[in-house]
Amino acid sequence: MGQASRAAGESSRTGPILVASHERSGTHLFMDLLRRQFPDCRGRVGRFVNPHDSLYFSIDRLNAEHHRPGEPGECDRVLHAIRRPCLKTHNTPGMERTAPQHRAYIGVLLERSTWFYCYRDGRNVLCSLQRFRQSFDATAAEGIGAFLREDHGDGRSRVRAWADHVRAWLAVERVHPVRFEDMIKDTRALLDRVGGVLGMRAEMKEPLLPEATKSRLEHWWSRVSGRDESTNITGRGKGLDPVKWKQAFTAEDRRFFEEESQGLLIELGYEKSIDWVCAEPARSAT
Repeated sequence: MGQASRAAGESSRTGPILVASHERSGTHLFMDLLRRQFPDCRGRVGRFVNPHDSLYFSIDRLNAEHHRPGEPGECDRVLHAIRRPCLKTHNTPGMERTAPQHRAYIGVLLERSTWFYCYRDGRNVLCSLQRFRQSFDATAAEGIGAFLREDHGDGRSRVRAWADHVRAWLAVERVHPVRFEDMIKDTRALLDRVGGVLGMRAEMKEPLLPEATKSRLEHWWSRVSGRDESTNITGRGKGLDPVKWKQAFTAEDRRFFEEESQGLLIELGYEKSIDWVCAEPARSAT
């Protein structure tokens, strides 16, 4: 066994757990599942006013120009308080957005981490992202068609940016993929697989999935009261419910999505062929 392989094997049983994803792809659900079912992933830092930072650490706070910048010392507090803490990121695998002064720290941290990547049907991802952004961004596109085509900020559409992100992460050899839909429909099997990777046995507490919180107040209270079920806050914008994309996507939207994602839905098993582009829109139940 080579030195790199040996180091990766050791980190999978002792180091932090990196949970990466494109936004709205199950990041928090997976972290909360780990915290619920694996005791080593639970712990308290003792900060009640900001529950997120005491349950996991978003290493994206060490990115350049982050809206709420952090410092390595904040991450260290979580690392010292939790035996197997979760580190969250929406960055690219090369961590290109990391601020220059933090790159050495991030490099060492990630070398000793076990990497998971959560992915989800991109049509649901972008519907959820549109809805989430509308909860705080007045300029977010009203229609899903416009949102799909919206500039991600670098000349790519949101569809292309999603596809590029998924492909980049899944191409990394040390990454363990986690399919969002498996978390919902086949939770027990997923826990067995993840436990095998981490060298831990899941408690299989029922219900297997954590209970979601629906507001910041409920989220804060769950932290203060010690329930700590969920770190996720769902956006409450006016956008499309993710499960209803079939009713909302026009023929042009379907064609645009397929062209921009370059067949990724088929690669990931969400569609069997390109025929989905020509399917008739589903009708809403009345």
